[in-house]
Amino acid sequence: MTPTPPLARPGLRAGALLGAGLALLLALAPRAAADVLTVGPAGAHAGIQDAVDAAADGDVILVASGEYAAVTITNKALTVVADTGALVQVRGGLVVQSLSPGRNVVLRGLEVDNFSSTGPFLAGLSLFFNQGSLRVETCRFEGNSQLFTLGANTPGARVLGCSDAAFRDCVFVGGNGGSGGLAGAPGSPGLDVEGSEVTLHGGEVHGGVGAFGGNGPTGSVDEAQGNRGGPALRLRDASLFASGVPMLGGSGGGGGTCGGAVTEPGDGGSGGHAVELMGASALFRNQRCELEGGPGGPGGDARFPLCLSSGSAGPDGEVLLEGGGLHLTVPGTPRGFDALMPQRENVPFGVALEGLPGEFVALLNSPAVGTSYEPGAQGQLLLSTLFDLELVGVVPPSGTLAFATSFPSLGPGVEGLTLFVQSLFVDGNGQLTLGPGLAPVVVDASF
Repeated sequence: MTPTPPLARPGLRAGALLGAGLALLLALAPRAAADVLTVGPAGAHAGIQDAVDAAADGDVILVASGEYAAVTITNKALTVVADTGALVQVRGGLVVQSLSPGRNVVLRGLEVDNFSSTGPFLAGLSLFFNQGSLRVETCRFEGNSQLFTLGANTPGARVLGCSDAAFRDCVFVGGNGGSGGLAGAPGSPGLDVEGSEVTLHGGEVHGGVGAFGGNGPTGSVDEAQGNRGGPALRLRDASLFASGVPMLGGSGGGGGTCGGAVTEPGDGGSGGHAVELMGASALFRNQRCELEGGPGGPGGDARFPLCLSSGSAGPDGEVLLEGGGLHLTVPGTPRGFDALMPQRENVPFGVALEGLPGEFVALLNSPAVGTSYEPGAQGQLLLSTLFDLELVGVVPPSGTLAFATSFPSLGPGVEGLTLFVQSLFVDGNGQLTLGPGLAPVVVDASF
């Protein structure tokens, strides 16, 4: 029997797109004059920071392939997106801070690291005290790795004091602890969240590797001990919903080898935990995330006649370390939603939504973003509670609903536009499941 399609509740509209896809959402979107600022060898700006400084609220920064210096966005509503097919690498980290309510930042397609021996020693991505919303898609963030005694290792991403940060298909890698025993350090978290509300759909989170033990001049047994691996996720007095995200703790560092000034080999460091919950208000909502503690580091070798024995291997990390807070299992199966962005007006492109065969699929659309956990819909709503709902089709037996669409002309005075949509799946029993969000970016055909 064919299931009944979802009905719009009061205040919502339900219409059949069935292939028109995202195009109608653009027609419904409010328009405001917005510029596109180009970055790259042939662009109007040589660096991303130059474009950020010149941009106004609502502008789109379109970045060509290349390596770029560190970026800081302070209280500006901007979209920073790698152009279609571009490899954009940001060296030195990216900071978004002090967004006021109603100001939103979208980041897409960026590879960001903060490799440095001189500082500032920030995470690959640092989100600090934002009351506005952040939507981050298909990015990679890697923290600084300590190099012997130089620098400090940092998380892949640090989220502090943010009311709404949502990530889709992003990779987080914590910095490694370096080497050198007492000069080394534990691995850093892949994602470090404190006092914030965060949503993850897809992607991966990896803790950094602990420093291996040294055999330096002090001869200290402590110096020879391997350091522990970093947790994939550290959640401190914060709330996080994650759907279908593998989280792997970092490997423990190996024990120092017996030799030189060290007469007893070191033990291996313990593996990093998949998830560390810290603080009474920490809340981790887990929808089928694969959690795995990192392997313990190997013990140091006894390579010289005066060495008594080999060191012991470190213990593997735990799946979950609860220092307070709550871990809840969320029912449902992770869904998928993607389309190649940015897109030019009037150019066809493909959209793919992954769900269970036979499910109806709808797109929710709102000019305002937000975040709230909806237990009846088995997920996190990433839009304002006042949204439009448009039916797009039924998931076929393959599990992927794919269709082509295009955006119409933006109109006079509008060079670029960022939309906010979210997927919703409804099975034959009427069970709702909120899927990932998407921030489509449309630019004028002249770019």
